[in-house]
Amino acid sequence: MKSYIFIINVLLLISSVSVLSAQEKQNEDLFSQFEHSFVTNFKVPPQLHERCLPIVTIMSIKFDEYGNISALNFSDSAYPQFVQEVFRIKDSIQFRYLYEEISALGKQNENILIPIQINPGIVGVCASRVLQFDLLNLYLFNKKPLEGKYFLYKNITYFILKTRTIF
Repeated sequence: MKSYIFIINVLLLISSVSVLSAQEKQNEDLFSQFEHSFVTNFKVPPQLHERCLPIVTIMSIKFDEYGNISALNFSDSAYPQFVQEVFRIKDSIQFRYLYEEISALGKQNENILIPIQINPGIVGVCASRVLQFDLLNLYLFNKKPLEGKYFLYKNITYFILKTRTIF
C-alpha cells in the first residue's frame, strides 16, 4: 500500500513539474515573440549607427485593463532618434505577447520596465561603447528617479554590424 502511495506521489510531482515547465516555456515563447517583433521592425537610426553610438535605455510600459498601451516612455539615456524610431514602428511591435506574459505573472497593473541595449558597429571602422552619460541617465525619467511600483522584466540586447563597400 505504501509503495502505491509513493508511486502516486512521484507521478503527481512529475506531472506538476511538467506543467510548470510547459508554462515557463510558453512564457518564454511569448516574450521571444515580442522581442522578435521589436528586433525585426526596429532600424537603428543612421545618425546613431554611423557614429557607433550604443542605445542603452529602459522602456517603461503601462497597459490598460484591455491590454492596450496607456503609456510608453523611455529613460533619459535614450537618444531622440531612437525614441522616434520606436514610435514609428509601435504598431508593428507585438506588445500583446508581452501583455499576455505579464498577465500570466499577475503584473499587468504595474509599470513594466524593459532594459534595452543595442550595439551598432561598422566592421573595421568603429564599435559601440557604453558611455558614462548612458549609465548616469539610465534610471532617470524626465530628469527624475523612478517612482512608484514597477516590474523590472527581461531585457532586449543585440548587436548590429554593418560593412562598408570599398570602391
